[in-house]
Amino acid sequence: MRARPTAAAAVLTTLGLLALARPVPAAPAAGAAAPVPVRFETADSVSLAGEWFPAAGRAPALVLAPRRRGPDPELRALATEFQRRGFGTLVFTLRDSAWTRREPDPLRYAVMTSRWVDDMVAALKAGRAHPGGTGHVFAWGQGLGAGLAVSAIARESALCDGVAVEDFFPSADHLMRRNGTAVIPDAVSAQTKLLRRSDEPHSAMTRLELPVFAILIGPGAGQPGDPVDRTLRLNRGRTDRWLRPGVTPPPPTPGPAQIDSISAWFKRWTAFPPIQPRTPRNPRAARK
Repeated sequence: MRARPTAAAAVLTTLGLLALARPVPAAPAAGAAAPVPVRFETADSVSLAGEWFPAAGRAPALVLAPRRRGPDPELRALATEFQRRGFGTLVFTLRDSAWTRREPDPLRYAVMTSRWVDDMVAALKAGRAHPGGTGHVFAWGQGLGAGLAVSAIARESALCDGVAVEDFFPSADHLMRRNGTAVIPDAVSAQTKLLRRSDEPHSAMTRLELPVFAILIGPGAGQPGDPVDRTLRLNRGRTDRWLRPGVTPPPPTPGPAQIDSISAWFKRWTAFPPIQPRTPRNPRAARK
């Protein structure tokens, strides 16, 4: 596991609230290989479908977290852009597809569920296990995807080497208040049943010990009292912040310049060995 930041690093992280140095743009590759359909299973034996966008040579893996239920063509296009910048990239669809039946959707009020976190855990493991990579795996997420990425990584320390999040939210309640469903009793009751407290992004952040690249959007981003920034401060690893107060949720899919910045940030961490699982202090207890 990567060492915790020194005092000097902590000062640099704090200064990141004011401004984050823009990395040098990465040059896209000349061509890109066709994506390969893949399937992988979750811990509860659900088979998920996705696509793997292979990069040339040995490359770090990147998992793009779903932003919503069902297909996301823009996310697929984003995978191609990261592929061109030297990442083997995985996109996948959550187990609960967009509802098309006549009866009411049982997940119509859901903003996040623990079973979707299960899906993200499985995707990160698939990215780590993919042959031909460097052993590094990174994650990116916007909105729902940001919450899923953080909550999944918090479950197992060796799932990921770094994560980039945008439009991150500290809790399901925060997101429900933003979309207006927090005043619907049925919605609150259903959401409480669907998401375990340990999978709430705020709770998950307290168990994170890895680099986080947080793109903070909206008025007041990164300012005193910003609930998102307060939650990010709970990360026990390094947190870099990029303030974009002029962007309001939901943010648009990243453009080329933003993809360059995120890609360069990920590649900084490939200079370190991939994070390894913790060794139990009591091997006998681990075998039970």
